[in-house]
Amino acid sequence: MNEESQTSFDIETISLETNTHLLASLSLDSSQKDIYTFNNSEKRILHIIEDKIKPTIELQLDGIKVKNGDYVSITPNVEISLFDNSIQPVNEGDIQVRINAKYIDSTAENNYFFDPKGTDRPVKAKLSFISDSLDIGENIITIMFSDATGNRDTSRVTVFVSLNGFIENVKNSPNPFENSTSFSFYFKAPHQGSTANISVYNVSGQKVSSFKKEIFIGTNEFDWEARDENGASLPIGMYFYRITIESEFYVDPLFGKFVIMR
Repeated sequence: MNEESQTSFDIETISLETNTHLLASLSLDSSQKDIYTFNNSEKRILHIIEDKIKPTIELQLDGIKVKNGDYVSITPNVEISLFDNSIQPVNEGDIQVRINAKYIDSTAENNYFFDPKGTDRPVKAKLSFISDSLDIGENIITIMFSDATGNRDTSRVTVFVSLNGFIENVKNSPNPFENSTSFSFYFKAPHQGSTANISVYNVSGQKVSSFKKEIFIGTNEFDWEARDENGASLPIGMYFYRITIESEFYVDPLFGKFVIMR
């Protein structure tokens, strides 16, 4: 009687050569008599392709992905995510971090924590710490990461720390508008933890609306419906607004205007 069956299994290829001979053979017990045995085995060459895809690095400071030229706090929460296509695990020694001239390790920063993800992918590991290595002005953060097969990626980001607090590039859009608009501005400061107060005045100088928002160093944007303190829609016309910052340091207020049209 002829019978056919199929099976599948995984082969761990980490320790294998580029060209590996694979032998699959069928073993029968003594109760099974097979006249022909030449077809009870099969030889194949398993071609293993070397991983040549370089890993990637993502840097976040205080929960925000940073890019060259961004302003950050002087003591940011640093989180570095390491990405790779390989299932091979990442070790702490595979990553090097330097802030300005200082190499970062578990003895150099507070709350230093390396979190390997084992064979998971694409995120292979995360490194987090609270840095006190930044200076007022320009800072260069360099991150070097090598995966298990020697592919490397280097990320070098220049960020800045402001000595004082500033609001820049204030605008609201659309302007004019009918019922709602979006305020945006760029905030520079040495520390996080500030609040913006926005007060709206009519042309007679009467305050008709106000609201608060927690803000962060960098770009801030939030929507506002044109309503007064009682929740009623503001009438058409021109209005002025003032933005002040509640913080441990002084920040000059900024002013703007908008028009409501219907």
